[in-house]
Amino acid sequence: MRAALRTIHRILKPGGVLLATRPGLSQVSPHEDWGDRWAWGFTRVSARGLVAEAFAGGDVEVETFGNVVATIAYAARARRRRSCDRRSSTHRDPEYQLSIGVRARKASGLAGPG
Repeated sequence: MRAALRTIHRILKPGGVLLATRPGLSQVSPHEDWGDRWAWGFTRVSARGLVAEAFAGGDVEVETFGNVVATIAYAARARRRRSCDRRSSTHRDPEYQLSIGVRARKASGLAGPG
């Protein structure tokens, strides 16, 4: 993963943007500093850390989507529209990160005003 992110950073032009999504599909500790390291899956914190490492000096934003109802429906392969009502499928719960979205902009490489 680190090598892939370094390659993406290398091939982007200065100011270029990486847009990526990654499945989370696990419950996450509400404590930012506990159990939120990249080992078995991605979380908002681990995705930010990995991308920020490759895009040092750039701008990294991470957003999560999902909740317990959407995660259960996904895991049960409940694809029918009637499986979840609209409100329960659009509510975002940071403890159930079904999908993780990343936007990373490569530094422009231009020197700012002195």
